[in-house]
Amino acid sequence: LPWGLWPLALAYVAVPLATGTLIGRGTLEGQAWAAAFTGPNPAPRAWDHFFSSRPDGWVRLRLKRGVWIGGIYGPPDVGLPSYASGYPEAQDLFLAETVEVDPETGAFILAAGEPILRGVSLLIRWDEVEMLEFGDSGSAA
Repeated sequence: LPWGLWPLALAYVAVPLATGTLIGRGTLEGQAWAAAFTGPNPAPRAWDHFFSSRPDGWVRLRLKRGVWIGGIYGPPDVGLPSYASGYPEAQDLFLAETVEVDPETGAFILAAGEPILRGVSLLIRWDEVEMLEFGDSGSAA
């Protein structure tokens, strides 16, 4: 490539990259001007809208077969953090830590007022879930 065309080639990459970064940052910060580019609801699904806020809390899932599972969504004490997939990928959820729950009612099983940690993580496809309940990190009981 001749030296005179390098600025054009760099601009071809740099301008869209800078523009996308600026609009993305404006959207994350809730800037009104960014809505002109992304629309009023930039997340394509409620799933993406909720999990893009990076919440920390307690999760209860009722599976389609009727069994309840509970866990923590958030940063773990050790290991990988919880994660929810984003659009356009299929919805799945990784819980960093699961807790003991009554499999029929979904009630958290407590010891000394705290949920009992199972010491295992869980990866589950949304196709397997009938209902998800989310409570802030202080409301497990």
